[in-house]
Amino acid sequence: MHVNPIKKQVTQIIPNKLLIFKKISAGFLPLLLIPIISKFYNLNLPLKWLIIIISVYSVILLGYQLLYFRSLRLSFSEEFILKNSGVWENKQQYLEIWKLQAVSISQPLWYRKKNLVTLTFHSAGGDVSFELIDRNKAESLMDYVLYKIESTSRGWM
Repeated sequence: MHVNPIKKQVTQIIPNKLLIFKKISAGFLPLLLIPIISKFYNLNLPLKWLIIIISVYSVILLGYQLLYFRSLRLSFSEEFILKNSGVWENKQQYLEIWKLQAVSISQPLWYRKKNLVTLTFHSAGGDVSFELIDRNKAESLMDYVLYKIESTSRGWM
């Protein structure tokens, strides 16, 4: 167990603001089900109640997604990568660079115009992804991590 693995922080990467738009858009999809459910079960909800339900849901959704976006950070030092996330509890995922098995970059078709990618770190403990970051930052981080993996003399186990 490491007390404070990231003592000297080299850099910090935050996702593009398009991520918050993506999360909020996906969160509003359940609102499309209200008319379908209302029609199917013959619910005759007054317009006033529909507006109240939609308003409360929207405020909760927007607040939660804003807090989540503000907590999302990828930091790295010479030996560790740290991913911060979470709203109710602060989730920190530490990756020891010398224990990584691979680093990959993927770019879906809809990210190309904005030059955004998803960076994924592969290790024996599982994959850690960080999406919607600038391609240039992701490539420089990938080059740095791969250099550190190849140049270390530490044993993996």
